[in-house]
Amino acid sequence: MDIAADSLDWHDALDSYRYPVDLQKFSGRDRFPGWFGLNLNKGDRSETIQFETRFRECAASRLEPWYEVVFWKMYSQRSRTDKQTKRTIERIERNRTSPNTLWTCCAEYLQNETKKSFRQFQQLLIKERSIAVAFTFPAFSCPSRFPMVDRRIAQYVASGGSRLEFSTAPEIDRTLKRYRASGDDALTVLTLSDWPFIETWVGWCRKMADRLSAHKKHA
Repeated sequence: MDIAADSLDWHDALDSYRYPVDLQKFSGRDRFPGWFGLNLNKGDRSETIQFETRFRECAASRLEPWYEVVFWKMYSQRSRTDKQTKRTIERIERNRTSPNTLWTCCAEYLQNETKKSFRQFQQLLIKERSIAVAFTFPAFSCPSRFPMVDRRIAQYVASGGSRLEFSTAPEIDRTLKRYRASGDDALTVLTLSDWPFIETWVGWCRKMADRLSAHKKHA
């Protein structure tokens, strides 16, 4: 693998990143004065980093930042954005989960990185076994160590998008075979049953980050 070329490609990718999100479009925003007011109309890396920082600064003491991040994550799925955000809000309110509990449970996964610790955090947010929404929070809490993980990532790896050698262990290949067969099926979500793939993706991203960082130091 040509690390120098990959380093240039990676910087190009960072510079071209765009994920514009208008939080004002949440239909339930009137319930949360002072929140859901941001319009990340550029959606570039700078705006996204600022949004992540705002989450980290407020998440231990306020529930609203958690709700905003769910809406942010779901924004590309317009038909489901409001529905999933409201479902998460209802679950948290029904169970009277405090922001400190969410923050502590998320931190427990960041420290231990086990399926069990992630599940304990995940079930505070959603009833289903889908992992994408819940895994957004480790990525927001510690972006230097945790990448996003969702079905688009699985489709990317399954299509051969990764140029690093990816594990072909049977339990991982089961996940990739499902995505090779599913195409762009929105119903094919990553769940806890795909945990070996999820762990491998996190490790792959860290390995790539280490290689790119090492090349940058010696460039």
